[in-house]
Formats: sequence, C-alpha cells, structure tokens
Amino acid sequence: WDVSGNDIYVRAQAADVARRLSKGAVPVVSPLTDYFSTLDGTAHFPCEDGTAATSLINKVAGGTRGTFTDVQFGTASDLPASAGTLTINSTNTRINLTAQTRTNTGFACFNWAQKMASIPASSVTMFDLKLTGGTIGTVNFSVTATTYAIAAYDLDGTLLGSSSTSWTTPTPPNVWELFRIQLSQSGGNVNMDLGWYHPGDNVLTGISTVTFAGTAGRFRTMKTVGATNNVGTQFAQFFFGQFFLDNTEAEYVLVANAFAGETTAARWLRVGAGNGIDTRIVGTDDHCETMGAQIIDTPLNILYDCVETEQGQMYPDRNTAALMMRTHRSLINQSGPEIDYSLQELGPTVPRPVPDDALLRNSTTAGRADGSTGFHERTDGPKGTLATGVVPNLINRNPYTSSRLDDLAAFDTFLGTWDEDRWTQVMVELARGNYTSTAAKIRKGHILAQIDVGDLFSIVNPPSHLPPDDIQLMMQGVTEVLGNRTWRLTWNTSPYGPYVRNDLSLRPVTLYHTSTTTSTLDAGITTTATSFDVATPSTSRPWRVGSGLALSIKVGGEVMTVDTIGAYGSGKQAFSSVTRSVNGIVKAHSAGDAVNIAKPIVAARLPLDA
Repeated sequence: WDVSGNDIYVRAQAADVARRLSKGAVPVVSPLTDYFSTLDGTAHFPCEDGTAATSLINKVAGGTRGTFTDVQFGTASDLPASAGTLTINSTNTRINLTAQTRTNTGFACFNWAQKMASIPASSVTMFDLKLTGGTIGTVNFSVTATTYAIAAYDLDGTLLGSSSTSWTTPTPPNVWELFRIQLSQSGGNVNMDLGWYHPGDNVLTGISTVTFAGTAGRFRTMKTVGATNNVGTQFAQFFFGQFFLDNTEAEYVLVANAFAGETTAARWLRVGAGNGIDTRIVGTDDHCETMGAQIIDTPLNILYDCVETEQGQMYPDRNTAALMMRTHRSLINQSGPEIDYSLQELGPTVPRPVPDDALLRNSTTAGRADGSTGFHERTDGPKGTLATGVVPNLINRNPYTSSRLDDLAAFDTFLGTWDEDRWTQVMVELARGNYTSTAAKIRKGHILAQIDVGDLFSIVNPPSHLPPDDIQLMMQGVTEVLGNRTWRLTWNTSPYGPYVRNDLSLRPVTLYHTSTTTSTLDAGITTTATSFDVATPSTSRPWRVGSGLALSIKVGGEVMTVDTIGAYGSGKQAFSSVTRSVNGIVKAHSAGDAVNIAKPIVAARLPLDA
C-alpha cells in the first residue's frame, strides 16, 4: 500500500527458465576441451581459435600462448569431439608450443589429434618434442607409408630407443586418430610408449613400448615444420601433462566420441549438471533413444536436440526452477482424469473442435548432421498424399545410428496424418460450484490443477452434435488465471490418440483389440435386437470365439458390447448377449453395415528393444 492506504497494482510478466537460458548464452566447450580442462596439465592448446587468430590460446592458467606461421583454422565434421582444427598449409608452416616447467613426477604425457591429407609415400616427421629435467633431449614422432614411429634421443642427439607400429585399416593416417606418447619411470629405466585411439573403438590401438636407461623428465616444447609429405595435415587438442593419462578409461572413450551412444536422458542430465541448469526427467532411461555426437552449441540448444531426438516433451517445472524432459515412453498409454461435458464441468467458454489441417504433414524427411537422411511418406487415408497432395516436412534428429532416421520420420508423419479434429484449447473454472460444492468435487478440481505438460485427460459424455466417443487430449501448455472468485485453467491441447500403443500389458485386454478387415451385418437389426449374425469373407480372419468377451464393437456410430461370439460357418458368426447403446446412440441398422472394433489398437513408434 501507499501512504493513503490504497491498494497499488503492478503488472508482472512471468517467464520460464528456458527464456533466461536463451539470453547471452555461449556455446558449450567441445567435449575434448572440457575433458582436458579438468586435468592438471602443463599446457593445453585446443586449436579452436578463430580463423583470424594470430596465436594459439593455452587453456592452462598462466600458460604461454602458442605461435605459428602459415596455418589455417577450421572445423572438422568428422571430429565432433573438438570444435576446431589447425592445418599445415605449406612447407613454410611452423607451429611452436611451450609447456610450463614443474617438478618431475616420474611421468610425462603428450596427447594430440591428427589427420593427414593422404598416406605419405615416405617417412615424414610430424613434430619434435623437447624435454627437460631428465636424460632425454628429444622425442621424434614420424609417419611412414606403413607405420607410426617414435624415437628418443639424449641431450647430445644420441639415439636411446625407438619403436614403430604398423597402422592398419580402419586406422590409416588419413583418418582422425587421437594419439598419446607416455613416459614413465621404472627404477633406472624409462618406458616410452605410443598408442592411438580411433573414434568409435573402445580400446587403445597399436601400443608399442620401448625401454631404455635414463630418467623421464618432462615435455617442454613441441615444434612442427611443414614438409612435402605432411602439408594438409590437421591437428587438434595438443595437451602436455606430468601424470599417467589412461586413454582407455570409460570417461575418455565417451569424450573422444563426443558422447555418441549415450541416451537422451543421460545427455539431458549431464549437460544440465555441467552448466548449472537443474534438469530433470519424467520417465526412465529405459527405451530412450541413443544419441549421436553432441553438437557444439549452447546448453539450451543441446537440450533441445535431446528432446527432439527423443520425440518427447520439454517444459519448465511449475514448482521449481528445473527444466523438465518427458521421455517418449512416459507419454505412452497413460491414464488420466475425466471432465464430464454433460455435467457442465467445462467452461465458462466451451471449446469446439477444429477440423483443419494446421498440423498436417504427410511426407517427412529426417536429417542428421553428418548428411544422412531418413524418409517416410503416407499415401493412404484422408490425410495421405493421394487425398491432400504432398505436404512435406523436414526435421533434424540426432540418433546414434542413421538407421533410426526412417523410424523417426515415420512417427512424425504418423503425428501429422492423425485423423482427428483438434481441440486447440480446453477451459475449466475451478472456482465454480462444479468443483467446490462437495469434498469430492474439490478433490477433482485439485487433480485437474495438477495436469502437466504431456499428461492425458479426457472429456466424457459429449453432446449429440459431437462424435459420441470420449475425447482424449494431451496437455501441451497451460494459462492459469487467479482472481476474486476465479481459478481458471486454459489448456493448449493436441489429440492423445497417437500415443496409444498396442502394448496390451499396460492396458486391460478388453480395451483394445484388432479387427477383421471387412465384416458386415448379415441382415438388418432393430433398435432392440440383442443377437444378430455378422458376415466375414473367408479371406479375412474370423472373430474370436467365446463367451464373457466384453468386446466393444461399433456399427453405424452405435457402440455395443458383445458377450458371446459363435463359431464361424457359412461365412458368418452369431453375436449374442449384446448390450446396445453403450455410448448413448441407438438406432436400427441395415444389412451390409460395417461392423468394427470400437477401440482398435493403433501401431505407433516402438522402443528400441521392442
């Protein structure tokens, strides 16, 4: 209040956490840069500098920047674990890197990523490493037409030991490899080994060890000189350290593959935790899509990538600052509250269905960052291409394997051709007597208030001018208005039908059945008939025989429950103990009227292990 005692009103606009995360966001650092930054290295040069850079950034605090002559910066789509590369442009190229000086530890390591333009015709030096604090002066790394080789020389240039290892397909020099040279002290000897990791593998390849007398010391500088056989070579992620770096540990393998193969839920939680975002999931990791390499983008866009690949739902939590992801599986075969149209539980504005084509798409191409695509087109049905023409749609998805793209495109087409009127908004007023007059109605109102994004609810007992079936809807968003005697919820909705899947273990087996293809009434029936014959062609499977079936069928819009079906003979079966007008519609029917299952199962996207 002000000094007069009058109420003061201030307009406030609320926004969810996604809006805040979209402001001033910078891309997440690449997986390899992030990984090496957590280690106690003496130098780290990611080679992710801009194209106009004049020196190489050193990620180790207080470290010396790298220098170069005649190089080119860029990115490599086939090395998603790094956001940049450095290329040798000519024989005039020079690259010089310097590490910090620290006390000897008995270990020294040097890591880098490399891809040559072609397999060299003869041996070529890629770089020399200079050492201090020990008996080793230089370690040389070279590539030949058949091998990778390392050689150690003392301070006077005398060879101490050397080793070469044949590279084999699929790890030739002209593909990306992540190398390491490791020195370790063993008594009075030094063990020097070379190994390399090929993205996609889970073991270090070609480890070769040479042992010689001396002390390990520490790597101090690296120098690369352009040569005829190494022009066009790309480098990335130079790292110096003084400890044993295990390049076979599970974390390194994940990082080197840019986390390809982790589930959408695992990435959602990991990216959130690594960037100070409270990310949570509804559902479990089971049946989630496995993802391809993590994109180099803002945290929010990486999270969007998870949700889109999962084909789930993303929304802010209503009670915390968390960002939620509903897994696709959590959307399937739900149960939910009912709103009774006939009891005036809707309103004050009662919605009407919209028979439009706003969501229509019947020809979907699903693309992945590596250029691979999947495709699905629906031709039949009222929204297929034969009826409406081609309505194309392009979606971007990031599954682990390109073989999943066809299935992901198929589900998007399935959503886009779902033949059901849209209820764009549904409103309830929880301050009305329908939700306040009794304790049970108050409880129901509170249940409705808890409906969240992705939840199912149903409108039951619709009026005669609407189709008689229950209207199953998925909540996609909500506007809540609180005021004097006002508690109004307006939900944005979409049809829930596409998320009903034929997993009978999750539903009563009496609810969903498969139907014959072309069954009809063998003769006309009156409004009171409780037994009749149903004709089915011999080319179609007959109806299930038995009693106590409680099978819901639909004839001319009227839903009936059939208790008993007799054996098939002479092209027909006897239906008896039939309950009529289950949905409030009753009428006479003619011979030849179609007989169908009232609630047939619908084929939808299956989980990965189904």
